[in-house]
Amino acid sequence: SYFLILCLSADVTLETPTYDHEDHVTGRKLSCNRCPPGYHMVSHCTTQRQTECAACPAGHFTQYWNYLSKCLYCSNFCSDNQIVKEECSPTHNRVCACKEGYYWHAEFCIKHAECPPGYGVKRHGTAVRNTQCEQCTAGSYSAESSSRDPCRKHTNCTALGQHLVLKGTTESDNLCLFCRDNNIWSNNIRKNNKECIF
Repeated sequence: SYFLILCLSADVTLETPTYDHEDHVTGRKLSCNRCPPGYHMVSHCTTQRQTECAACPAGHFTQYWNYLSKCLYCSNFCSDNQIVKEECSPTHNRVCACKEGYYWHAEFCIKHAECPPGYGVKRHGTAVRNTQCEQCTAGSYSAESSSRDPCRKHTNCTALGQHLVLKGTTESDNLCLFCRDNNIWSNNIRKNNKECIF
C-alpha cells in the first residue's frame, strides 16, 4: 500500500487541519497534520516527521480531514424501493435515494399518495415530499385516482359545436353530443326538442 506524508510548506496558502498529540518518547505536545478525505492515519507525527497516512481500501471511506486509525466501512445499503444515487467511494459512504414515485419518510421510502376521484394533484410528490391533493372546484373534475394528474376543466361543448346533454361533476366531465332538430321521440336522448345522437 502507498503511504502519504503530509508536510507543511511556506508556499501552501491553505493550512492543513491539525490535531494535538503528545509524543510518547519526548512527552512533548505536538501539532500533527490530519489526513485528508479518502485517507486514514497510519502513525502520529513525531519530532522528526509528520503524520503518515494511507489511502482507504476498497469499500471504506473517510469523508473529512481526520486522524482515524482505520477508514470507515461503507455500511449504507439501499433497501426496498431505493436506488443507489452515489456508489461508495474513498471519500463518502454509499448514498441511496427513493426510486421514482416514492418519498422518504420515517426511515422508509413510501409510495406517493394517489388523489381520489374528485381531487386533483396540487403539488407533485418528490423524493422527500408526498403528493398534495386538492378538491376539484366547480367547472373542473378528476375522474380517476392519480398521483400525477391535476383537476381538468369541463369540456366546452359549444366550442366543439355540440350540445351539453349532462352537466359534469367534480368526478366526471360534461357529456357533449351532436344534436339535430327532430319532433320524433326515440330511444335517443332529447335536449330542448332536439334529438341527440351518441
